[in-house]
Amino acid sequence: GVHVSGSPFNASFAAAPQAAVASKSVLLTTSPWSATVGSDVPVVVQARDVRGIDVIVGGAATTIAFDGTLREVRDGGNGQYSSTITHTRAGSYSVEVMIGGAPIENSPQTLVLRPTTTDVSRCTVFTSDGTFVATAGKSADFFITARDRFSNVQSYASA
Repeated sequence: GVHVSGSPFNASFAAAPQAAVASKSVLLTTSPWSATVGSDVPVVVQARDVRGIDVIVGGAATTIAFDGTLREVRDGGNGQYSSTITHTRAGSYSVEVMIGGAPIENSPQTLVLRPTTTDVSRCTVFTSDGTFVATAGKSADFFITARDRFSNVQSYASA
């Protein structure tokens, strides 16, 4: 706008955000992205227009896929779209977000799910010879496979 000479008011105009553009939209998550199995992992997307300005209305055709499987997406009505991932298998998984059928900036992302705390009832003990017999005064080797409540193998360094 142009200031009218002698007017006590300053005119200021800002362009309103336009429609969501996938290549400018972002996942509101920091990288590296990791969580513990069994926990709820939020996925939040901010739609942006062609100029990179946050879109403030909903309605963009948004999909979120976890390891190739489409998830339910909630439209916040404010330019943000969200989903929650809960998974019980440890590993690295792909999370792909698309708006209007095109991937958003930096999509797909990798989500690393780590095992949770050890559950003694899921652990296994074995010996190298399979006997489970030891003689007093003699050395015997045995091995423990530590697992969490979802049977994911824990990784521990031996001393």
